[in-house]
This record gives sequence, C-alpha cells and structure tokens, in this order.
Amino acid sequence: EEARIVVGDLITSVDGEPGTAVELFGRLQGRRRLTLGIHRPASLSAYGFDTSRAPLGIQVHHSDTSTCLYITSFSDGGLMQAFNEKYPESPIDEGDLIVAVNGHTGNATELLRVLSVATSLELKVAKKPGRLAGGNSPSGNSMAPSIGASAS
Repeated sequence: EEARIVVGDLITSVDGEPGTAVELFGRLQGRRRLTLGIHRPASLSAYGFDTSRAPLGIQVHHSDTSTCLYITSFSDGGLMQAFNEKYPESPIDEGDLIVAVNGHTGNATELLRVLSVATSLELKVAKKPGRLAGGNSPSGNSMAPSIGASAS
C-alpha cells in the first residue's frame, strides 16, 4: 500500500515542478505519462475550538475541487493564534491543511460551510508537507486540548 496513492495524499509536483492546486491540475490534463510528487501527511491531529465567544481567526484557500482547506494566515486575537501561543511546541501553521470539520470530509466547500455556522468545532489538521507536529499535539496524543471552551 505504501506505493499506492490513497485518499488524503497530496500531489505536490508534476514532472518535478511544484505549483498551486490549479497549476498542478492543469499539468495533469491530457497527459498519458507523468511523474507525480506525492506527500502523505504523517500526522493528523484533532483540535477542539469554541467559537461562540471569539472567532477562529484563520484565512483559508481552496478550489471547487479541493478536499481540504489550506491555511494561508491567522488573524490577531483569534482562537487559532491563542492556541499557537499556548502550545508553541506543536502549533497549527500556515500551510497546514484542514481535512475534516466536525466529522465532515471530502469537500472543501462543505468544510467551509461548517466552519462558518458551527460554534463548536473539531478540526482534523494535516501538517504541511515537510513538517511534522512536535509530538503531534500538546498532549502527545492525537487529540489536543480545546481552546475557548466554556466550562460546563
């Protein structure tokens, strides 16, 4: 299975040339033979956020055919920035990929919709190509603590 492309793998280059998702997709069209650069995220971490009191504070990029959301930047004062300040040993970085939101997967438009309406978020994040999470999460497990959660 290691030599097979599986759901969740990321195409990082076509014939040795990296590019945006749109550029890479364009290079795939009409080709009978090509060489793909593939990145299989080595770590997926889950993070909980309560956005009822503060915004998540991220900007993302996706295309109509994307299966994930590419984190492009963070807003000052957002929950994501607070998380990164609290857990600097395993931050969520620009370039990381949100691959699931509250159990929804496979369609970036749906992930964005859930992000915009839900106030309690569980995000599954794949580290950007070439970077692994330090211990995968602040606790060393696959489930990180929640940020912005209200006491029950």
